[in-house]
Amino acid sequence: MNSTWGSKNTQCDWCGNTIFTGQNIIVEFEGRFCSNKCKAEYYNNNKPKYTSTPTPQPVAQPKTPPQPTPVPQPVTQKPAPQAAPVPQPVPQTVVQQPLTAPRVVPAPQPAPKPIIQKTPPKPAAAPGQYVIGDTGPAGGIIFHDKGVFSDGWRYLEAAPKEIEFSAKWDEAVQKCKELKHKGFSNWILPNKNDLQLMYLKLSKIGLVGPGGLESAAYWSSTEYSKKEAWYCKFGAGGGFSNSAKIRIMAVCAIRSF
Repeated sequence: MNSTWGSKNTQCDWCGNTIFTGQNIIVEFEGRFCSNKCKAEYYNNNKPKYTSTPTPQPVAQPKTPPQPTPVPQPVTQKPAPQAAPVPQPVPQTVVQQPLTAPRVVPAPQPAPKPIIQKTPPKPAAAPGQYVIGDTGPAGGIIFHDKGVFSDGWRYLEAAPKEIEFSAKWDEAVQKCKELKHKGFSNWILPNKNDLQLMYLKLSKIGLVGPGGLESAAYWSSTEYSKKEAWYCKFGAGGGFSNSAKIRIMAVCAIRSF
């Protein structure tokens, strides 16, 4: 501890220097010292009677010998990696296509018109002879040829359209007997067989319907009973049926020659 020495001068217990009155000195239990240096040397060389707890001194760390400076190694320059060659596209062989003319789209063709079957021309008849469909001597239509002249006749002729009429059955029979046309008066009301021949022969050559015999129901002279008679339905395939004689139907007279 530090203190101020009192009434007498004294000496340093280590170096012997005079410590004057009033001078700061270092007083320990073992002695008096003029400086800390003397105190330290005193303790290092003399064992004190009373050991005071010395101030721990920092342990000197062994000095690490300096590391030798590494000699720089020469840097070997590595060759830069070579870039892989970029594959070049193989040129494609262009095949020249032969130039062709642009395709012409044909214009839409109009729908074909329906072919109308014309009536085949009638074979020419010998002078004084007729074929089915010919115009007869009275201006009517030839609808039957027997083939030979016998019993006073060979052909049957239907009355022309302009002298057809409608009537009840009794009136039809009478009017046909009284009919005169182009100098001919041998007209009669046809029976069932005559009407059937007329329908079958003329329908084959297109003379039943417009331009020919009407597609109507025609009276026949054949009676079914006292009050009924047969008629032919030209508009229904030439079939026959019976009806009351008082019914008014179409009439087509015929003649033979």
